[in-house]
Amino acid sequence: MRYDVICIGSATLDVFIHTDKKFVKKGKYNFPIGEKLLIKNLDMNTGGGGTNTAVCFSRLGLKTAFAGKVGCCDNSNFILRQLKSEKIDTSMTIISKKGKAGYSVIMDAQKTDRTIFAYKGLNEEFKFSQLNKRKLKKTKWIYLTAFTKQSFKESEKVALFAKRNNIKLAFNPSSYLAKKGFKFLKKIIECTTCLVLNKEEASMIVKGKNCKELAKKLYEKGPELVVVTNAHKGAWVFDGENYYHSGQRKIKIIETTGAGDAFASTFVGALIKGKNPKEAVKIAQKNAESVITHMGAKNKLLSWKKLSRK
Repeated sequence: MRYDVICIGSATLDVFIHTDKKFVKKGKYNFPIGEKLLIKNLDMNTGGGGTNTAVCFSRLGLKTAFAGKVGCCDNSNFILRQLKSEKIDTSMTIISKKGKAGYSVIMDAQKTDRTIFAYKGLNEEFKFSQLNKRKLKKTKWIYLTAFTKQSFKESEKVALFAKRNNIKLAFNPSSYLAKKGFKFLKKIIECTTCLVLNKEEASMIVKGKNCKELAKKLYEKGPELVVVTNAHKGAWVFDGENYYHSGQRKIKIIETTGAGDAFASTFVGALIKGKNPKEAVKIAQKNAESVITHMGAKNKLLSWKKLSRK
């Protein structure tokens, strides 16, 4: 089997706890200690950059595989079942007999007022040596999301493998990695075909006054395409010659978890399906808007058919 894209990144079980806005004061949560507090609702779903992007690619109609690390626990089984239900190949997923899958508790009071308690678990024990290299070669793209600690060094090996085997690489670093600067990310960025990140992350890697300048300076570091997003102000793309911009419409934001993953993977997915950067950024913006107007990182990821509608 040949894949359109293989997603390498974290997998978690996400638990959304819906609290009351009265607990948020001046940007901080304020809970009384020693009391039992009722919550409005509770939702569970898979999360993590690796699974979020894999689901997005699959819904775009692309042949997709996930190659992260999970365990043998109930949470890991839940993650694998959900991926399979989305028609994602999990044969490359590393399954450890020891350890637990990643787990996140997301406290969401209203709109962007949320706090995430993240347990990385086996996501910090990813090893490139455990991947099936024969299958890894059978893909057009590798989509690499942020790993931390020892797993980051392993992701550098993924990037070098992609370059040596003429596989296109998309990279979406988090603020965890971006704050360490360009020298820390150099090996991956120099192997990257498409780099997607937000303005805050871009500013941690290079210096620039605005998104256009940041995109240009990042492009000079090696990627063929750079995309810099800036929340409600939209996103800028630079391909070495031209800039393309897509603004966000005025919409009611319900919850923002997964919006960045939705945008980045949809942009790359549109490229895989033959769209140019100008078209891809507008399609990506549309999918990100769908995500932030609903609860959860994956619930309202759109199909290619719906995204293609004018």
